[in-house]
Amino acid sequence: LASAHQSTSLDAQPARNVPIAAPANNSFEEPGALPGTAAGWTVGGPVADQVLVSNEGPFDGAHCLRVECQGQAGWAVSDPFPRPRTGRLSVAVWLRVDDPQRQPALRLGLESVNSTAEYYRCAPLGAQSTVAQVTDEWSEYIIPVTDLPADVTSLRIRFDISGPATVWIDKVQAYDLWFSDSERVELLKLITTAD
Repeated sequence: LASAHQSTSLDAQPARNVPIAAPANNSFEEPGALPGTAAGWTVGGPVADQVLVSNEGPFDGAHCLRVECQGQAGWAVSDPFPRPRTGRLSVAVWLRVDDPQRQPALRLGLESVNSTAEYYRCAPLGAQSTVAQVTDEWSEYIIPVTDLPADVTSLRIRFDISGPATVWIDKVQAYDLWFSDSERVELLKLITTAD
């Protein structure tokens, strides 16, 4: 399992962290072929009909993804995108719930599409986590993955959700060079030493 954390103001500085062009339709603005679906995303599970694009208070743009679970599971997975050359990837997502007292069992994951061995990393959020509870206000959550195998050529971002809970998902972004605060400090030390 990976670990997720809620972002800080340092994490969110765009000059330091620039997202790659994946996943497609990261704010669920482009409609899918069926009503209520989003292009670039596939949904499934027993509550697949409750994983819908919504205009109910999105964080970014005019839409977000709304997942309503009543004890059963649902999932949403992005279309595949190329593995970054850096061998690392951080996934950031904005989430909120309707009731913080009813935390979803939520996993934010990264999985391989084609490799010699199955690759899957996930971070628990909400009811499955002691550190990353989801609030009723939009908040950004980040999962850093630093061990992407060389034989993985394509990846997908995955959300697995079970309830009972209602979760809103928006602005899903991937970063190939996301540096934690401690990594930034070490990089600055190296740059200063080089001068």
